[in-house]
Amino acid sequence: YSGDLDATKKAVAVLDEQLEKIYNEFVIKNKGTLYITGDHGNAEDKSYGSPSHTSNPVYFVAVNAPNVI
Repeated sequence: YSGDLDATKKAVAVLDEQLEKIYNEFVIKNKGTLYITGDHGNAEDKSYGSPSHTSNPVYFVAVNAPNVI
């Protein structure tokens, strides 16, 4: 919420690393399903210096292991 684009990029990179760990452990090794969503769209507006919440839609992603229905 700082409006700092560099801080936002770092936070997204850390989140990406953690999601990869969860994916590998839970989805791949245990044939689980990973659900990913957010409470609001925000990071995409950081280039404008907006530190507030937005009303942008958020994605909802469900990921299964390959060859699992």
